[in-house]
Amino acid sequence: MHIAIADLKLDHLWVVHPGSHRFGLDEGIEAIGLAELVTGEEKFM
Repeated sequence: MHIAIADLKLDHLWVVHPGSHRFGLDEGIEAIGLAELVTGEEKFM
C-alpha cells in the first residue's frame, strides 16, 4: 500500500472492508466499513 501511495502521490488511502467499524492500519492508511461508505456517514475529501 505504501508503494501505491507514493506512486499515485496520495495523501491518504482508505481500504474498504465488509465490517461496520473504522480503524487505522498505518500512518495515512485507514480501513472503513462498507456500510459507512455506502451511507455516506463520513466525508472522505
